[in-house]
Amino acid sequence: MLSLESPTARMYRLAGFALHGERYLSLDEMVATVEGLNEDEVGAVAAEFLRAGAPDHGVAGAGDQNPEGEGDDRRRSERDKDR
Repeated sequence: MLSLESPTARMYRLAGFALHGERYLSLDEMVATVEGLNEDEVGAVAAEFLRAGAPDHGVAGAGDQNPEGEGDDRRRSERDKDR
């Protein structure tokens, strides 16, 4: 909770409410909301995001760069067809 009280954290929170069109929640209201959750509610959200077959990671970058090298041969051959 202390980390949410710094001037920077307060500004980020205020900006987030404005950007997302949400009602401002005081820190006390936010804590009450979290404390009001029960195990079933948390489990339902976790099941939605952690279900089998759901994407578990994302990749961001420029072009077709792939740091892990997966699929490089396929992409390279597809590029070479156009040349």
